[in-house]
Amino acid sequence: EKNVKINAAAESFEKKNGEAAKISDICDLTGLSPEEVVFCQSAGVTVASLEAEDSFGRRGFDTVKSRETEDEKVWKIALKSAVSELPEELKRIIGLRYYHGLSQQKTAEITGLSQVQVSRKEKKAIDLLKVKLKEDFT
Repeated sequence: EKNVKINAAAESFEKKNGEAAKISDICDLTGLSPEEVVFCQSAGVTVASLEAEDSFGRRGFDTVKSRETEDEKVWKIALKSAVSELPEELKRIIGLRYYHGLSQQKTAEITGLSQVQVSRKEKKAIDLLKVKLKEDFT
């Protein structure tokens, strides 16, 4: 339902203004939050079927098994814990950049910051995470 609303708003904006709608434009037209818009747009991405065979004749189900080592699992847990300790603004930026895979520009649109501010805050967050993880593993 939200996806239909978002697509209609984006099309309407593009027809009216002759350019693609930004996330903030879609939010204004739909009343949805930036996070809702990004989530719905991400959810609409086509994914490969688990039934499809790859070039080696393996089906998706055969390749989904976890290949993480114990060390990788420990690192993920430690990283998740370290991220949870960041100030809310930095946590949000890290979430948008690395969990949602958004560019600095898209993150800037959502947060209301400039791309340069996002870049600086992202660097600060990464530096804080490095210090925290170094403390945890030394």
